[in-house]
Amino acid sequence: MSQMNNTNRESSKRMDKRFYRVLLITGIIYFTIFFIAINISTKGPDREILKEKKIKRTVHFITKKEVEFKEPKEKIVIPLDDTDVSDDSDIKKEIIQEKISETVEKDISTKDKNQLNKKSEKQRIIDKKNRRARRVAKKERREREARIKVSSKIQRIQSLKKGYRSSGAVKYSEYEGTAGNNNFASTLKKSGTLSGSGSGGGTTKGVGKESASIDYSGGSLDDFFASSDFGEVSTVEGIENVRVSELRVEKGEQKSGRTNSQINRYIEKKVKSFDKCVKAARSTYKTLTGAITIRFTIKSNGKVRKVVIVSSKWSNSRGGKKVEKCIRNKIRGWRFKKAKGDITISKAFSFL
Repeated sequence: MSQMNNTNRESSKRMDKRFYRVLLITGIIYFTIFFIAINISTKGPDREILKEKKIKRTVHFITKKEVEFKEPKEKIVIPLDDTDVSDDSDIKKEIIQEKISETVEKDISTKDKNQLNKKSEKQRIIDKKNRRARRVAKKERREREARIKVSSKIQRIQSLKKGYRSSGAVKYSEYEGTAGNNNFASTLKKSGTLSGSGSGGGTTKGVGKESASIDYSGGSLDDFFASSDFGEVSTVEGIENVRVSELRVEKGEQKSGRTNSQINRYIEKKVKSFDKCVKAARSTYKTLTGAITIRFTIKSNGKVRKVVIVSSKWSNSRGGKKVEKCIRNKIRGWRFKKAKGDITISKAFSFL
């Protein structure tokens, strides 16, 4: 048994030696193959290029480190004023002067930037204060305009209800409804003379071919209706700022078969659209007031034709023209019920 064990141990030792030898030989073979492959890939010009790149990198790294961390042991003093200067010293002198100029420019640029930053901060503060002041002024102006508008409306209503009993004329100035001693100028579409029967009395004289200026001494817009022989003036339900005169038939009352009450009921329904025309004009002319007399013909088929502004009186002529144009367009679109014949009527309206 002992001999068998000895033989087994010797055979195992031999096997181990063979294994290590084989492993060593395979390692040597792999290493030689790898080395040959590298040599083949780096042969010729590629190998030279790699060497040059490696040399350049090392040289650049060394020079950079020397420039950053190494200081010259001896300071070179260049005689700037001497005439006996070699070529190398001239080059060094130029380099030093360029460096000095660069440092000076950098210092100046940093100072300028700091000054600009300070100025910009001051300017921002000033702009902020100016914006705040403008907002406050705008708010105050709006409040002032609102107060003036309310007071002017109150004055207009009081003046139209009570009338002006003081001597002199009524002046429609920047804010209507204020009494004064100047003449109230307006425009009429027709020439001629019209006598006023207001509390102060007055006359209207025609000027030019189609327009007439008014010297209206005293009275209110109700007096304007009275002077035009329109009779009683009434308010429209739901609209406080509009007043309407009685209807006056000028032609075709018997032939048309229409009654005044029928026409009045239809007109009262449509008067609200007139108030919209006035409000649209007041967006530009805030204190616009006035009165107009309109004549139009109702055809037998119910359509309206020949719409004419007979007379008008406005606190602002431009605003009044806009309202008149809008009202004419509204009336042209009216449609009454069919009747036997045509009828021509006229009616007056006032807008407070």
